[in-house]
Amino acid sequence: MKSVFLLLLLCSLAHGAVCATGQPKDPAALVQIEHVWVRAADQHDMAALGCILADEFEEADFAGSLIDRSAMLASSANQGKVPPAVELSDLHTHVYGDFAYVRGLAVMRNDDGKLPVRIALRIFLSIAMGAGSV
Repeated sequence: MKSVFLLLLLCSLAHGAVCATGQPKDPAALVQIEHVWVRAADQHDMAALGCILADEFEEADFAGSLIDRSAMLASSANQGKVPPAVELSDLHTHVYGDFAYVRGLAVMRNDDGKLPVRIALRIFLSIAMGAGSV
């Protein structure tokens, strides 16, 4: 029950946040958003993550399991969980009207004994940039 309450609280906080609009829809802005996402997850900044992640957000983890927006927010909100250090590199962006994608390399370092010390993943993110997004 406590987990459900926390999840509902987080979702309401994230949805209630004032999110930036009218940002440029260009490669540099997309790279900046990727770095803001990593920093927000590291700092448990639920308002920033709520602004970045669309309602229909889904991510596949390294084991192939799907993680939706609410699960990502709940995981990132866990103050007791030390997120792995993430370094982004080799980021390439492509913008096609209201659609864009970012691909690159995410290297995660973790010393909690649960994950390998270093994991390198190729990332591919597709982004729909409708009115008021990005």
